[in-house]
Amino acid sequence: MFDHPLRNYLNVVVGTDSEITPDIITLGTRPGDLIILCSDGLNSMLRDIVIFSIASKFKSPQRVTEELIKKAKSAGGLDNVTVIAIKL
Repeated sequence: MFDHPLRNYLNVVVGTDSEITPDIITLGTRPGDLIILCSDGLNSMLRDIVIFSIASKFKSPQRVTEELIKKAKSAGGLDNVTVIAIKL
């Protein structure tokens, strides 16, 4: 997926049609789990294993977010980088 030719294509867009069918994923979560939402500016610059490594290293969601953005920028930062980290 890191170098897939259609990696930047949108599959579902809000606001273009009167109805959309969202992708819904149900995950089992536990207290202490970390959920990361990000733009392609992060996951096109860093492989999943690097993101996981940074997320595992820091306790604070704010610090995880800061470190992920810093790492993506240092890897080239070819796009804007948006990261939200939520600790349950």
